[in-house]
Amino acid sequence: GLDQAMLLEFTHLAMKITLLVGMPHFLVFGPLNYYFGGHPSSADRLSYLSFGNVKNGSWLYWLYAVVVWGVVGVVLSSLWKAQAKFLERRFAWLRGMPDCRANTVLVEGIPEQYRSDEKLCEFFEDILPGDGNVERAFVCKDTSVLLPVYLELQESRRALVEAEALWAAKDGRQEARPTVRLSFMGSKVDRIEHYTRKIAELEPLVAAAKENIAKQAAASVGGVNLSTGFITFSRRVEAEIALRLDGISCDAEEWRLSTHPAAQDVLWQDLTQDETAERLRHAVGYLAIAGLY
Repeated sequence: GLDQAMLLEFTHLAMKITLLVGMPHFLVFGPLNYYFGGHPSSADRLSYLSFGNVKNGSWLYWLYAVVVWGVVGVVLSSLWKAQAKFLERRFAWLRGMPDCRANTVLVEGIPEQYRSDEKLCEFFEDILPGDGNVERAFVCKDTSVLLPVYLELQESRRALVEAEALWAAKDGRQEARPTVRLSFMGSKVDRIEHYTRKIAELEPLVAAAKENIAKQAAASVGGVNLSTGFITFSRRVEAEIALRLDGISCDAEEWRLSTHPAAQDVLWQDLTQDETAERLRHAVGYLAIAGLY
């Protein structure tokens, strides 16, 4: 995305500044230090071209008073030009952002009494002027029961595709069907049949777990509904207003609003972690930092 491209531009800027500042120092001021500096560092050959080779009271001190401000001017000029180019790209990127992401805000620290899709939607609809401000709201759900089964299903599907590809590579001969050992000392079984049966067993379990989470989320506030969520507003202007809301709660840990990250950058495990475990990790982190001192 734009951040990666700007990182490349930053390295280009650093190389440009190094060239503009470093080359005159090496080609002009280095020889001046060598021939007119007085050689106070005669024993240190590596300092012959540096300012360390200029003796106290040399007329080169007056020259470097001007050179310092020249370096400052070059660096500031380069930064201002780079910033102007960045703003053009930044504005173009913001204007081209998909509506779904531009109108969506990440909400962290949702209080217990608002932890449901409906309650979260009602809260932001009430605090913003007018009607129809919120298009939809989603509170992250506790998927600790669903996730292991779902991951096992995904792995089984991947293994089945791999086994079928291996068999196809051997012209589909019956005697060449791939096998798998279910345990270290267990016997080998047909890999395609094994993963086909496993997928058939896991798919109903995943569907049942999803249905159970949906029922629990709709039946009560809190529970499987966690303290993080997403609000999609009808227009971008409402999303920008929401991002600038301060003092929604007297608790700084509640109602923390931020720009929606790109879908591929969302760390779902962080958003769905248990609050108690999160507090414990924070405490351990603070203790570890304190231990350094």
